[in-house]
Amino acid sequence: MNILLVVHQFLPRHAAGTEIYSFYLGRELARRGHKISFFVTEFSPEKPQYTLEKKTYEGLRVWEAIHNHHFPSFESHFKDEKQEENLLKVLEEEKPDLVHLEHLHFHSIGYIDLLKARGIPIAYTLHEYMLMCPRHGQLLKPSGEVCEGPVPTECAKCVDFLPPPGAKPLPPVGSTGNAMKQKLPGGVVSMLGRVRRWFHGASEGSTQTLVSGQENAKDPWVTAIENRREEIQKRLAEVDLFISPSAFLRNKFIENGWIAPDKIIHSDNGFDVSPFAAVRRTNSDKLRIGFVGTIAPYKGVHLILEACRGLDASKVECKIHGDLDTFPDYGAKLRAMEKPDFVSFEGRFDNSKIADVLASIDVLVVPSLWFENSPLTIHEAFLAGIPVVTADRGGMAELVEEGKTGMHFRFGDAADLGRCLKALVEDESLLPSLCTSFPHIKSIEEDTDLMEERYKALLAGKRPQA
Repeated sequence: MNILLVVHQFLPRHAAGTEIYSFYLGRELARRGHKISFFVTEFSPEKPQYTLEKKTYEGLRVWEAIHNHHFPSFESHFKDEKQEENLLKVLEEEKPDLVHLEHLHFHSIGYIDLLKARGIPIAYTLHEYMLMCPRHGQLLKPSGEVCEGPVPTECAKCVDFLPPPGAKPLPPVGSTGNAMKQKLPGGVVSMLGRVRRWFHGASEGSTQTLVSGQENAKDPWVTAIENRREEIQKRLAEVDLFISPSAFLRNKFIENGWIAPDKIIHSDNGFDVSPFAAVRRTNSDKLRIGFVGTIAPYKGVHLILEACRGLDASKVECKIHGDLDTFPDYGAKLRAMEKPDFVSFEGRFDNSKIADVLASIDVLVVPSLWFENSPLTIHEAFLAGIPVVTADRGGMAELVEEGKTGMHFRFGDAADLGRCLKALVEDESLLPSLCTSFPHIKSIEEDTDLMEERYKALLAGKRPQA
């Protein structure tokens, strides 16, 4: 089979769960003799947006389209004709039998039209809530409060980082401006967006005028959000198969009316289990707490620092693994926070060394402040024989069985996280009791077996079952 995988960004520069899983899947498919290529985006402000380059990564063909996070118009945030032109170039050369969408951020929902017009079957793995949530796909409001599901009047308050609906397309701001945009604090970006929204509304009379004491017609931002939903849902109906790694995410899309139940199956991702085959756990007379992953506000790392303040320093170590400079403002906040001396920032590491990193941890903490789907780090912890303490919502709670493979704390509650960690410190029998019944983790080989069967069914015009 000739398969094209579409991902928002890719290795080696970007090594989060979606990128790693997509690479593992593509590599295993290629090992089995299938022709595999990737279509990805990359942020590179020294190059013009939409530049398309052909590269290789570990022997796999990678088409890289530059997207410098500049959206010329409101609509380009989800439907980008320039990116569609790039896809056409990729399709012309690669001629795939099937396209597997892994992530469409910085791409275009219009890809579905182009693929269906050519009779190419489409599989779509949902790694987050981007289709439902126009604000980075995390169902998080600007305040950091979680959103239970999209409501147009509320969504309209969350997208002030985009150009106003109906405004003339904005030209690229240049490499310096793009780079600066990446460094501005989120609050400043939102403030600038609100100023831009007010100015456009005042100049066009779109939201500020009153007629006979009544508010003018519906807020154009709400209308734009409603149109966005209609445009996306119309195209989702043409996708042949959706795959959700967590039951939680699948239910979210069904409950909010975005995907029909019979078109979306629940099937967890596969993982490279080989690094953990010979993992050798190290010992310590202290409880070794760890965090591994992207250090970002929505990952809730600050909750760990707060929770550790109430622990006995003579009995605990805490290591935070990840790059503090990925989100510089948040990294600076963490560095400035009051924290016990036993908490250390270990920096970024090569993901190929993950088994070694986890070998020196006794319990992994996953304190994310959004409804994670199926976190890579939880699976890796189980493979390394490590229980997990995580928030009690989303795909995180779904993976961790309370009292058997870890513990749950109240979502976003540092004090309750502290309660869990304190219990592990004070009750020496608790940690061993959480290390006896880890679930089977699907290997990438097992996952690829399933994926091959799904691809064959789609190519035969059939809909695969869960």
